[in-house]
Amino acid sequence: MDLQLKKLKLNYETLNKCLVGIRPIIRRVETLDSLKEILNHYTSPCVVSWDIETSGFDFVTDQIGCVTLSMDGKTGYYVPWSVIAEDIDFFNRWLLNKTQIGQNLKFDCKFLRYQGVTNVRVHSDTMILGQVVNEYRSNSLKALAYYYTPYGGYDRELDEYMEAYSPDSYLEIPDKILSKYATMDAIVTYIAHQKMQEQLTRIDTTFPPPQEGWWTLRNYYEKIRIPSVNAFIDIESEGIHVNMEIWDRNSQIAMNKIQECTSKLAEALRIDEFLNTPSLSLAISFGVEEEDEVEETYGNPYFKVINSPTQLGKLLEWLGWEDFGRGKNGAYISADEQLTKWEQQGHVEATILKEFRAYRTLLKTFLGAPGTVEGWRKYIRLHKDGSHRIHPSYRVMGAESGRNTCDSPNWQQIPSSSIGAELVKQIISVPDKSEYYLATLDYSSLQIRLAAIDSQDPYLNKIYKEDPDADLHSVTAYEVFCKDRTFEVNEVVVTDDEGAVHTYFSHEKVSIIRDGKEMKIAAANLLPTDKLNG
Repeated sequence: MDLQLKKLKLNYETLNKCLVGIRPIIRRVETLDSLKEILNHYTSPCVVSWDIETSGFDFVTDQIGCVTLSMDGKTGYYVPWSVIAEDIDFFNRWLLNKTQIGQNLKFDCKFLRYQGVTNVRVHSDTMILGQVVNEYRSNSLKALAYYYTPYGGYDRELDEYMEAYSPDSYLEIPDKILSKYATMDAIVTYIAHQKMQEQLTRIDTTFPPPQEGWWTLRNYYEKIRIPSVNAFIDIESEGIHVNMEIWDRNSQIAMNKIQECTSKLAEALRIDEFLNTPSLSLAISFGVEEEDEVEETYGNPYFKVINSPTQLGKLLEWLGWEDFGRGKNGAYISADEQLTKWEQQGHVEATILKEFRAYRTLLKTFLGAPGTVEGWRKYIRLHKDGSHRIHPSYRVMGAESGRNTCDSPNWQQIPSSSIGAELVKQIISVPDKSEYYLATLDYSSLQIRLAAIDSQDPYLNKIYKEDPDADLHSVTAYEVFCKDRTFEVNEVVVTDDEGAVHTYFSHEKVSIIRDGKEMKIAAANLLPTDKLNG
């Protein structure tokens, strides 16, 4: 703060001159003829800063209210979408030879593409350019207005209105306020973009690459960041096709598995007896986190007890299971760690509880029950061609590591090898089965292999040259934790009925038959009467 004030004092005269006499021109375009007259003055290639205002964030279901344009950073044009919609082809052709810039323009491009304006693309983006210049600051348009333009706080009137009236969408804001704010977005973006381009040039000139042929900051921005954004506009606009017939079928399979587990556990855990024991004074109550959107599907006391961590903890204590930890409410903790320990103690019901929870998570998080908006069903969109699709939103190279993040839904976290994972994968489809195939690609240790190529690190290259299939994770773990160290390993030696000798690590799972029941337990918990199974 002190440094900023000092710079303001030292540069006061220059800054003051910059602020004098600047009056942006905002023009509202009411008719298609007026729009054509204006845009026909800009038929040659030029830079256009554009922005849209919408009723929401979903380009399939929400509406566009207006498009704003600025070709010089001084004059901005507010165009109601209804004007452009009269002749979308004209606007589409006009954009063809333009250098298009904007703030978070990927969002806007998806809306216009869905409405038929196919020539929209990102040539430069002030939000991404701001991140490249300085990723440790806010790069919102509001912040960039203060950093690079004399219009910091231009949206104050809008903020005051939003705070006072809390409209459901921007399209409910009075036109007088919206038109000024929306048009200033385009003007501010144009100016901020121009200033940041100059800044980018200064950075590359002041701090050139240490070796000839190495990347400049501009090359990184123009050849990696911007092409990546345009690729994801295509990906998000197209979306992922899903087969609703298979989806509903697989949801029902998951629901049947839950009912099956519930029935098995009801008998094995003696839930009827538990519920009818007056001395327990059991009151089955549920917090908000335990409520089910489709609770009526499982509206029986068995499901409620099994699905409630608190009631399940009380039940397992009543059954005399080992105490592996209690929660703040005094009940047994029954998380995965405890279930695994109970499995090792020979409680086969713990395995069924794991299966129950796996399918319940699968249903709540991903598949959802038919007829609900549970799980990923809330993201399904019906398109004009009759296809059902999901359109995840990606923050391209937005993580600190430079990787992408994804939400609505997080399509980067599809179940892979967990129980029931195949039920989620099977819902993914293609536009036309006669023309497309689904393929899965898994690049083993892709990032570390690319790092080895880019860095030419002699150690990494030596490992991959000696063994192309080397697992760097295992190599690293060995180097860090195991090299030149001696470990004491506990082993269990068992002789089966045929006299064959088997050696297991003490923690290793062993399939056995105990009292006529099949189960898997840790080798350390084997009893002399147990029989090896297989």
